[in-house]
Amino acid sequence: MSFPEQDRAVQILEKEFGPRWKQIVQELGTKELRQRVGKELTSFMAFPERGSGGNNKWRGNCSPEVVRAILRYVLECKHYYGKQTQDFTLLDPMSGSGTSQAAAQSLGVRSLLYDLNPTPACGIGGWDALRDEVDDSADLIFLHPPYHNLIPYSGNMWGTPHKDDLSRCSSYPEFVDKLNYIVQKLFMALRRDGRLAVLVGDIRTKGSFYSMQHDLMRVGQMEAFIVKGQYNCVSDTRTYKKPFIPVVTEYLLLFHKQDALFDQSKETLLERTVHFGQAGGETPEIETAVKHVFHLLDVGVLAGSHRLFLLRIIVRHNFSF
Repeated sequence: MSFPEQDRAVQILEKEFGPRWKQIVQELGTKELRQRVGKELTSFMAFPERGSGGNNKWRGNCSPEVVRAILRYVLECKHYYGKQTQDFTLLDPMSGSGTSQAAAQSLGVRSLLYDLNPTPACGIGGWDALRDEVDDSADLIFLHPPYHNLIPYSGNMWGTPHKDDLSRCSSYPEFVDKLNYIVQKLFMALRRDGRLAVLVGDIRTKGSFYSMQHDLMRVGQMEAFIVKGQYNCVSDTRTYKKPFIPVVTEYLLLFHKQDALFDQSKETLLERTVHFGQAGGETPEIETAVKHVFHLLDVGVLAGSHRLFLLRIIVRHNFSF
């Protein structure tokens, strides 16, 4: 299409649809990628129109349609394989403005929301992902962490600066280490056949480029890698003189906790647990004990306070925070 044709098309659309013409074009332009072979979720997602749920003024929040799309997929998998969903639970450990709760309510699903913010819009406040335990299990955990220090949250979006706020990490390596610790911890809180969905983005700042999806730990069975288009970013309204490639996408990584009693993520935890145990003068028999604990967690024998106690031993002793 030539430039004169494009200009004429813009004039026609603007006259017919007013300010919404851009949104309509974005929806139509991405439809073939977003919907294939009769499926509403593909390896590319884009939601030019944010949808209802959460607070669109909360910086860094994602469209509730992202959560709904993943939630619908996981529920569809449960139904297809004849598994019950009446106790299905969605957990969001960094709930922000409550977007996940709105998505869960729209599909009639129970949700659990946590946030480091002492007074969040929804859910339990003052919950520290680095130090506190997950007091329940879930079928789907949706994790949308800060993108390092692009948007400081504590002391900016809420309250005062908090030492365990990922957006306050002093360096990118520190941020990645803490994020991967949280990913491991959350994966262990999944029920069997559960999914962990992690939404991350690339970071370009002060002349450096960091890829969160590249540095994110892989756990369980990787089920999907979804590219998501970004819209309505603060940077969209700015002008830059220096040449660079703008970041216009995010990535949603979906990990599946299958029925296997011992997966790769547990091997990693086991290796670190044994390492720390030996460093502390303990005997190598700790390996056998930890394997037994993993087995009890997988088959659902351990629950409640016993489960939390053992998770605390396994997870906490792998890292020093």
